[in-house]
Amino acid sequence: MTAPGTPQPPQQRTKPQVETGRFFAGGLIASVIGAVAAVVVWGLANTLLDVDLFTDLPDRQPEELALGAVVIVVLLAGIVGTVVLYLFVMVVPRPVAMFRALGGLIIAASMLPILSMDTRGFDLGSVETQNQIALAVLHLVVGCTIIGLLDGVARATVRFWQQEVPAPGQVQYQQQQQPYPQQPR
Repeated sequence: MTAPGTPQPPQQRTKPQVETGRFFAGGLIASVIGAVAAVVVWGLANTLLDVDLFTDLPDRQPEELALGAVVIVVLLAGIVGTVVLYLFVMVVPRPVAMFRALGGLIIAASMLPILSMDTRGFDLGSVETQNQIALAVLHLVVGCTIIGLLDGVARATVRFWQQEVPAPGQVQYQQQQQPYPQQPR
């Protein structure tokens, strides 16, 4: 602790500068690509593996309607992820790293109910178990796609600047901004 009246060196503070338009446009594109990834996984499961992801549809709804609902949910999840990442950039010290951690936990939480469904034992030959695994893979692929793309969007559109902050009681006449050498992680 320093004595009162002793001059203190200025502190460094990082201030994010976001290209907001590009950030949200990139988030929207990441959401669309995540929805396309969901359709691709559904198509691969149906054609190559002969697994029907939506076997337990209520009231005999058509499978395309269920796929449309999945696409809408994925689009909304990507948009919500974009907003959460933007808030993290503005508030959190290492926004992209924390967003990736949160995204990983959300993916795990979304897969847990699927894999814990009672299918009368874990028999890889049963249709129910194959459906569970395919649906868990769908969650994993879509989640990793959206998180990875939003990570890239943040790295491309967010810059951090170091700004000298005067010690309390000091007056600073000129602010110097220098680009921060590393992008957020």
